[in-house]
Amino acid sequence: MASVRNLRKKIVTALRLDLMGPTVEDEELTAFPTSRYIVGRLAPQDLVVESLQDEEFEAGDDGDGQEGAQEFDASVVMAMNQSSIGVSFVLEKNVKLLKVVLTWGDYIKTNEEPEVEEEEGSKGSKRTVWKRYARQSVIEDLPVKEGKIGPFTLAESEKLRITGVREEDIELQGLCRLLGDDLIVTLFMTNRRTGALRSDSTKDERWVFQPRIEVSSPLGGQIFCAMRNERDQKESNDAESVADDLIYRHSMSFAVGHGVSAYWESHDGDPNRAGKIFTEFIPEYEVPKLSSPLKIESTANLDMKALANVGTQEELREMLDPLVFAYQGWIEDRQGEVKTDTTIQQSSNRIE
Repeated sequence: MASVRNLRKKIVTALRLDLMGPTVEDEELTAFPTSRYIVGRLAPQDLVVESLQDEEFEAGDDGDGQEGAQEFDASVVMAMNQSSIGVSFVLEKNVKLLKVVLTWGDYIKTNEEPEVEEEEGSKGSKRTVWKRYARQSVIEDLPVKEGKIGPFTLAESEKLRITGVREEDIELQGLCRLLGDDLIVTLFMTNRRTGALRSDSTKDERWVFQPRIEVSSPLGGQIFCAMRNERDQKESNDAESVADDLIYRHSMSFAVGHGVSAYWESHDGDPNRAGKIFTEFIPEYEVPKLSSPLKIESTANLDMKALANVGTQEELREMLDPLVFAYQGWIEDRQGEVKTDTTIQQSSNRIE
């Protein structure tokens, strides 16, 4: 099983490097970065989706005998060229400060001198290379209070304590609102760069690649609460919704991404708390294998062929009794859980 898991990990890693990069922190590309990587990038503000002019893409025969040109949907192209990513999460209302780390990569076009060919004693033409530069800006103590957050540029030093790269065209903004005893916070990282004209051979320098938002407490600690939607806050009595909350009560969510996925580092001692929130463009999740308990497999005979050829009722009962008794024990465990789990008790009252 470990080898299979490692193989899957290698496949996902290879996919991430191929779609988003970087292969190494200071990598060099010979192709345009926007052509090399199609995931995990923020477009400049003045990006224009140019028309296809007179070009048509054949859609082929769709089965009804008719052929035509494929329609060009500009909204789909713009969705692939977003200028910002964001993340929403929940804090206790006594939290006053956040530490926000923004990281990304810039690719700068350079022309490298070719090596001298020893035999001919001459140089070839210059080689165009896009060099990656890793960027990081740390906002040490972002104030948290109800209302708008920012917008702040990463070059501002009077309003924020920023360490690392100071970039006036990378912006942080958000919103904080009070809901019950919680603060719901949304933060966005935006590329405010301009000048990405199609005719400009350096236009990819205005793009932001591999952006990432990481949020934690400047003092440490598990400050993030499990997310509760507004329906929970209003104590809705919708039976289906309450039942869903009850079934998935152990599957806690601490953040929601906007234009990106969200991950978190949860606390082993308290499943309702997390200590760090961060974004991820290519999320991964291992679905647990579904299998019956070993104590049932070792005692009950669930082989369909054996059950079909059983001779007497007593023999059939002997083969299936372990399954029935195990199920009865599971029901009793759930009944005991009802008496001790306050979440189940509250859900039961709301359904009634």
